[in-house]
Amino acid sequence: MTPVALLMALSLNPSPQAPATTRTQPKTYFVATTGSDTNPGSREEPFQTIQKGADSLGRGDTLVIQGGVYREYVALARSGAYFDRNLKIQAAPGAEVVIDGEGLTPSTPRQALFDTNGADYLEIRGLTTRNSPVAGIVVRGSWRVRLEDCHTVNTARSGILVDKAQDVVLQGCEVEKACLRGGEESISVKRSADVTVRQCHVHDTMHEGIDVKEGSRHVRVLNNHVHHVERQGLYADAWDSHTYDIRFEGNRVHDCMMGLAACTESGGLLQDVWFVNNVIYDCKGPGMILAKWGHQEMRHDIRDVYFLNNTVVNCGNGGKDGVWGGSMLLENDQAENVWVMNNIFSGSPQDQMRVRHFDLAPKNMEVRNNLVGGPSERFGRGNLYTTPRFVDPARKDFRLHPESPGIDEGAKTPWGGTTDAAGTRRLQGKGIDIGAFETR
Repeated sequence: MTPVALLMALSLNPSPQAPATTRTQPKTYFVATTGSDTNPGSREEPFQTIQKGADSLGRGDTLVIQGGVYREYVALARSGAYFDRNLKIQAAPGAEVVIDGEGLTPSTPRQALFDTNGADYLEIRGLTTRNSPVAGIVVRGSWRVRLEDCHTVNTARSGILVDKAQDVVLQGCEVEKACLRGGEESISVKRSADVTVRQCHVHDTMHEGIDVKEGSRHVRVLNNHVHHVERQGLYADAWDSHTYDIRFEGNRVHDCMMGLAACTESGGLLQDVWFVNNVIYDCKGPGMILAKWGHQEMRHDIRDVYFLNNTVVNCGNGGKDGVWGGSMLLENDQAENVWVMNNIFSGSPQDQMRVRHFDLAPKNMEVRNNLVGGPSERFGRGNLYTTPRFVDPARKDFRLHPESPGIDEGAKTPWGGTTDAAGTRRLQGKGIDIGAFETR
């Protein structure tokens, strides 16, 4: 065919156009204890199990679960997608949805009553798990997950575990009576990145409260309430992997064995860790501790750790022996570049600050502008040794009284953030106030 003939043929017989694609509209499915898994999952004819409902979802779809008790394991098999096509699983408005593990047999593949199981782009709201023979909720191998207003109670292992996941938010969740038969911590974040744990309530549990560990990075633990925990309320532990960029800020911790701790137990490097604006009180052991626990034949390297503007009161009343207590213990001679600044340490029967007890002083340590009320070793510079004067310590109101000596006496630094534990803007007067709260 000549070129001219070819052009004429193309003009007379144009190529067929691809059919226009249309995006499927998101669907909403329903689950109720009175339903059936042979139903279509509509509001009028709901599914009976959460697992069937989850298996029916497509990208952007929503599963609404009516109130009731569901005795099953749930493991997700489908993901949402980007462009606001998250997969949503949520309790019906005002409904109490309980996934109950009573009588269920634990088996090797089952890590939790509710397991994201590697699914991505998820929003999970308003679910309760209880009586789990394993963990309560596991976010495992998943990306972009938001877990909100969920509750776990009476779990053999962790209440909530985040493992090998990325871009995860836990918000407004409650964990109680976790780790009753071992496991890890009440809320565990391990081997994960870009995780936020915000406004959660952890209480009356075994093991630790909230632990960030084992290769995790870019993690924020913000404005949580942790109390009546068997061990430390907040914990950063590298274990055997480089763990870094971790920030604990604005948390309230009390009635635990310890308030918060930083450690590397098995040869990993813990780096760039911040404890800022936390309020810690009435713990049996130390309020804050930089530790050297674990396998002593291994390294316990910690670099760049900052204790800034925390308020620690009445810790060490009931520790394991008569000398293990106090407000701030520095007990890791392999730690480097440690800052202890603008904190209040008060009312602890042993030393408010201690570094010489085990002769494990960190390297390159900067201790300054702390307000120390009570017996203490004296080291650092610019510290005030006097009564802090709180608004109402009997009612656990540890804001500074207008005549407190800690007002405007903190070292000026941008490291502690621009707001205090209550969200008040810092630098209300001539300087930064010492402790977790800024006086208006």
